[in-house]
Amino acid sequence: MDLVYNATLRMFDGKSFFAPVENPQWIVDMVTRTGIWALDVGDQFPEANVIASHDSSDANLTRVTHSIEFLIENIENPWAFESSYDLVHSRLSSGNRIRSWPRYLSEAVED
Repeated sequence: MDLVYNATLRMFDGKSFFAPVENPQWIVDMVTRTGIWALDVGDQFPEANVIASHDSSDANLTRVTHSIEFLIENIENPWAFESSYDLVHSRLSSGNRIRSWPRYLSEAVED
Protein backbone atom coordinates (compact mmCIF):
# COMPACT_ATOMS: atom_id res chain seq x y z
CA MET A 1 0.00 0.00 0.00
CA ASP A 2 2.89 2.39 0.60
CA LEU A 3 3.90 1.94 -3.05
CA VAL A 4 0.39 2.93 -4.19
CA TYR A 5 0.45 5.95 -1.86
CA ASN A 6 3.84 7.10 -3.16
CA ALA A 7 2.69 6.71 -6.78
CA THR A 8 -0.47 8.69 -6.02
CA LEU A 9 1.56 11.38 -4.27
CA ARG A 10 3.77 11.73 -7.36
CA MET A 11 0.72 11.96 -9.65
CA PHE A 12 -0.70 14.71 -7.44
CA ASP A 13 2.53 16.77 -7.41
CA GLY A 14 3.23 15.96 -3.77
CA LYS A 15 -0.18 17.11 -2.49
CA SER A 16 -1.60 14.96 0.28
CA PHE A 17 -5.10 16.29 -0.26
CA PHE A 18 -7.02 18.81 -2.38
CA ALA A 19 -9.61 19.94 0.15
CA PRO A 20 -9.64 23.71 0.71
CA VAL A 21 -8.37 23.38 4.29
CA GLU A 22 -5.55 25.68 5.33
CA ASN A 23 -4.65 24.72 8.90
CA PRO A 24 -6.53 21.58 9.94
CA GLN A 25 -6.58 20.82 13.66
CA TRP A 26 -8.60 17.57 13.60
CA ILE A 27 -7.82 15.09 10.82
CA VAL A 28 -9.27 11.60 10.37
CA ASP A 29 -7.79 9.01 8.02
CA MET A 30 -10.39 6.30 7.53
CA VAL A 31 -9.18 2.88 6.36
CA THR A 32 -5.64 4.01 7.04
CA ARG A 33 -4.00 0.71 6.02
CA THR A 34 -0.27 1.20 6.79
CA GLY A 35 -0.81 4.70 8.17
CA ILE A 36 1.56 6.41 5.72
CA TRP A 37 -0.93 9.14 4.71
CA ALA A 38 -1.73 9.93 8.36
CA LEU A 39 1.95 10.01 9.25
CA ASP A 40 2.80 12.33 6.34
CA VAL A 41 -0.07 14.70 7.11
CA GLY A 42 0.91 14.61 10.78
CA ASP A 43 4.40 15.73 9.73
CA GLN A 44 2.91 18.53 7.59
CA PHE A 45 0.64 19.73 10.40
CA PRO A 46 2.45 18.92 13.67
CA GLU A 47 -0.09 20.86 15.75
CA ALA A 48 -3.02 18.85 14.38
CA ASN A 49 -4.61 15.85 16.05
CA VAL A 50 -4.63 12.97 13.58
CA ILE A 51 -6.76 9.87 14.03
CA ALA A 52 -5.88 6.92 11.81
CA SER A 53 -8.61 4.29 11.81
CA HIS A 54 -8.60 0.85 10.24
CA ASP A 55 -10.27 -2.51 10.68
CA SER A 56 -7.03 -4.45 11.07
CA SER A 57 -3.59 -3.91 12.53
CA ASP A 58 -1.69 -3.10 9.29
CA ALA A 59 -0.45 0.25 10.57
CA ASN A 60 3.25 1.05 10.60
CA LEU A 61 3.66 1.92 14.27
CA THR A 62 7.40 2.59 14.01
CA ARG A 63 6.87 6.28 13.05
CA VAL A 64 4.13 7.23 15.53
CA THR A 65 4.28 10.77 16.84
CA HIS A 66 2.47 12.39 19.73
CA SER A 67 -0.25 13.87 17.50
CA ILE A 68 -1.35 10.61 15.81
CA GLU A 69 -3.70 8.09 17.37
CA PHE A 70 -4.20 4.71 15.68
CA LEU A 71 -7.56 3.01 16.21
CA ILE A 72 -8.68 -0.43 15.10
CA GLU A 73 -12.41 -0.54 14.47
CA ASN A 74 -15.01 -1.53 11.91
CA ILE A 75 -15.62 1.39 9.55
CA GLU A 76 -19.19 0.19 9.00
CA ASN A 77 -20.08 0.84 12.65
CA PRO A 78 -20.72 4.30 14.11
CA TRP A 79 -17.38 6.00 14.67
CA ALA A 80 -16.03 5.49 18.19
CA PHE A 81 -14.25 8.85 18.27
CA GLU A 82 -16.14 12.09 18.57
CA SER A 83 -14.98 15.48 17.49
CA SER A 84 -15.56 18.07 14.87
CA TYR A 85 -13.26 17.21 11.96
CA ASP A 86 -11.52 19.65 9.65
CA LEU A 87 -10.51 16.92 7.21
CA VAL A 88 -11.68 13.33 6.65
CA HIS A 89 -9.50 11.31 4.29
CA SER A 90 -10.69 8.17 2.53
CA ARG A 91 -9.03 8.31 -0.90
CA LEU A 92 -8.44 4.59 -1.41
CA SER A 93 -11.49 3.35 0.50
CA SER A 94 -13.94 2.77 -2.32
CA GLY A 95 -14.75 -0.74 -3.31
CA ASN A 96 -14.37 -3.26 -0.56
CA ARG A 97 -14.21 -1.20 2.66
CA ILE A 98 -17.10 1.28 2.57
CA ARG A 99 -20.29 -0.55 1.75
CA SER A 100 -22.77 2.20 2.64
CA TRP A 101 -21.57 5.56 1.35
CA PRO A 102 -24.67 7.45 2.61
CA ARG A 103 -24.05 6.18 6.16
CA TYR A 104 -20.30 6.85 5.89
CA LEU A 105 -20.84 10.40 4.64
CA SER A 106 -23.37 11.13 7.38
CA GLU A 107 -20.74 10.07 9.97
CA ALA A 108 -18.14 12.29 8.29
CA VAL A 109 -20.27 15.45 8.39
CA GLU A 110 -22.02 14.79 11.71
CA ASP A 111 -21.28 17.45 14.33
